[in-house]
Amino acid sequence: MAAPKGLQALARLHGIQTSYQGNDGARVTATPEAVMAALRALRVPAESAADLKRLLAHRRRELADRVLEPVVVGWRSGGARGQRRVAGDITLRLPATLRDRTLDLRVGLEEGGERSWSVAASSLEAVEETEVDGRASVTLRAPLPGDLPEGYHDLSVECAPGRWDALLIVAPRRAVGWDAIADRPAWGVFAPLYSLHEEHRPSPDYDLLDRLAERTARKGGAVVGTLPVLAAFLDRPCEPSPYVPASRLFWNELYVDPARAPGAEDLPADERWTVPAGGDPRWLDARRLMAGKRPALEALSRRFFAGDPEADLAAFHARNPRAEDYARFRALTERSGTWGQWPDRLRARDVRESDYDPEVARYHLYVQWLAEAQLQAATQRAADRGVSLYLDLPVGVHPDGYDVWRERALFARGASAGAPPDPLASQGQDWGFPPFHPEAARLDGHRYFVACIRKHLRFAKVLRIDHVMQLHRMFWVPAGDAANGVYVRYPAEELYAVLCLESRRAGAVIVGEDLGTVPAAVRTGMKRHGLYGMYVAQFELEVAKDAKGG
Repeated sequence: MAAPKGLQALARLHGIQTSYQGNDGARVTATPEAVMAALRALRVPAESAADLKRLLAHRRRELADRVLEPVVVGWRSGGARGQRRVAGDITLRLPATLRDRTLDLRVGLEEGGERSWSVAASSLEAVEETEVDGRASVTLRAPLPGDLPEGYHDLSVECAPGRWDALLIVAPRRAVGWDAIADRPAWGVFAPLYSLHEEHRPSPDYDLLDRLAERTARKGGAVVGTLPVLAAFLDRPCEPSPYVPASRLFWNELYVDPARAPGAEDLPADERWTVPAGGDPRWLDARRLMAGKRPALEALSRRFFAGDPEADLAAFHARNPRAEDYARFRALTERSGTWGQWPDRLRARDVRESDYDPEVARYHLYVQWLAEAQLQAATQRAADRGVSLYLDLPVGVHPDGYDVWRERALFARGASAGAPPDPLASQGQDWGFPPFHPEAARLDGHRYFVACIRKHLRFAKVLRIDHVMQLHRMFWVPAGDAANGVYVRYPAEELYAVLCLESRRAGAVIVGEDLGTVPAAVRTGMKRHGLYGMYVAQFELEVAKDAKGG
């Protein structure tokens, strides 16, 4: 079927690639149906070809009227820290009638204070002149002040009769390198936390990361890595996969050790946790293990809240402002099932205490507090031994999870993230979770992405970004048809700016998972911004062996 007139132009204006280079090098053209499905997932009401002319005119007008992009990036580079200068421009699309006006610019600094200046629009470089619906506009570039500090700042531009606002990210051009966390090249070990056990402690827990770090340090290693350890659904629904978490903002209670909780020694014998009898210790039955731990954790939670928990929780709440909201969500899920089944009021996030069991909500708040404390303790002990923790940020989140419920506008719920066909998956891959909505993320100032990165870098000195191609583009699968998906572009420079800034603030290395078929632009971007790549050792050894002639 031929593409309806205007479809490709509309797709491009919304960041949809209508074709891509497949694994075999051949050009793959998306079907019109797949492109229309992607537009609808982007919340563009493209129901039929008859809608396209109107939607195309609307999008052109929308972009022409966007005087200031929602996110502006400035890069600090060169010289010693105090001598670095900011490079970057503010792109402005002004109505041609304002070309002779004065622009008043202001930057509200993240740490307080502000910078303000004025500039004649006529003195700025004009890069483009356009006309849409008979209305002429000119695109100008205004240079950023060279002495702005790194951070997330509020930018505003005023020119009577209008004012426009944006997030200004001033970031180092590169993430920190390995030498920021170690004074020598080093090796490390990797093991999924659920695979670790000791003879007298067959249940995996956060403390085993430190136990592994202890043994690694004795052998001269400097890093311990593991799969994602984020919150999971462990009952109904049960989805223990580390790559489909219930939230990317909270930790997995499965790895909490009740025996190490404050006050555990005071529990009556019948309330203490013991590893469930039976089962094969080589395999982890997450639902069964969690069901065994929970009664002891519930007893500890009741004792914790019966006392005076505010002193313990104050700092936790400051670091985790969404914790109580998350706890209520989990309690709601236990009472009423997945949120897609909830009444409209609850789906709309209007939650009242009568909707859930407060004791269950307190339990979920308690286990998050305890998980963070135990992970912090293990991380600190490992660091004292000279071993850094390497964590993994998955690319997605469970469609029934907290993040999608709370941050619904940030997800394109009419599609699934996935991968196109290749020799390993001839029909493509459907990963079963909604991709992030690039435009909504920009309009929200990448707030959720920043929160996810910070959550991990509080503990990790090395962070792996799963499917790093997500910074540039994602493969969107319509209605489970992975063979006919399309790529959607993401604001790569803005996301690199977040990673570089958070890397510098935490003193942490960023690793991008770039295995498989990855466009050259992705690795170029990673190299430019100091992200490390990945290799499969077996394949590299084979290549080296072949290069030497066997």
